[in-house]
Amino acid sequence: MNQRGQALLFVIVVMSVALAIGVAISTRTLSTISRVSTTDTASRVLAAAEGGAERFLSLSDKALVDAISGDCPASTTSNGTGGCLVEFEPVSGDKILAVADVLVAYHGDVSEGEFFPAKATWGKTTQINLTGYGGSKIDICWAATVPTGGSDIYLMSYNLANTLTKAGVSTSLPKAALYNQSGFANSSGPKDTFTDCYSFSLPATPKGLRIQALNADIKLGIYPTGDALPPQGYLITSVGKLSKNNNITATKAVSVFRSFPYLPHPFSFGVYSESGILD
Repeated sequence: MNQRGQALLFVIVVMSVALAIGVAISTRTLSTISRVSTTDTASRVLAAAEGGAERFLSLSDKALVDAISGDCPASTTSNGTGGCLVEFEPVSGDKILAVADVLVAYHGDVSEGEFFPAKATWGKTTQINLTGYGGSKIDICWAATVPTGGSDIYLMSYNLANTLTKAGVSTSLPKAALYNQSGFANSSGPKDTFTDCYSFSLPATPKGLRIQALNADIKLGIYPTGDALPPQGYLITSVGKLSKNNNITATKAVSVFRSFPYLPHPFSFGVYSESGILD
């Protein structure tokens, strides 16, 4: 091979190596751009979904009831299928449009034989809505959220005639008792995933049931007996959508639960008191 042939071979080898390096760099750059674009799209569509949920979480109960009936709140429009559209103002020059398609529905109404899951945090009060409930009793089952023991509970139900029914119920498991348990009832055996249960008598035409965990955080199962449990709040489902040139490019759904309003924990000290005035 003469010198001219060797030079040509050297040039071909160098060009091949340079081409391979160039292709590798280009591929990596395109992959990075694709990942950045995907991340940006995912973030934007999630932000749209969360923005729609937050818009409805800030509404009054009346506005949420209206939304369930198809009457969308101000600054939103009907989607034609029972939901409401929240449109977000795009950044100047941005051709991608973001909207949230939001549907509001009642949540927590369960039939007899099923249970409504809830939780009670130690030192706080959980309330169950009983408006319209026709049963004379309701079964409350519970279990501590940590496997180190159980928790007693205190129950109180009331109606609009100021009639109260109360009960303290002892767990079947060991617990740290820091109070006089005189008059407490014993819980029954386990059910489903719960360690303790109690059948609680309600006043006529009950309005609500307040549950207080006395020793530890607990998970609850509320089992209606004799009637279905009424709704406990609102389920807000928001679907974020990104579109370009009228074509949807990405969607993301989030769901949040908002309970009906109820009185805070300090109210319990008043209703649990047998007599006198609390300062």
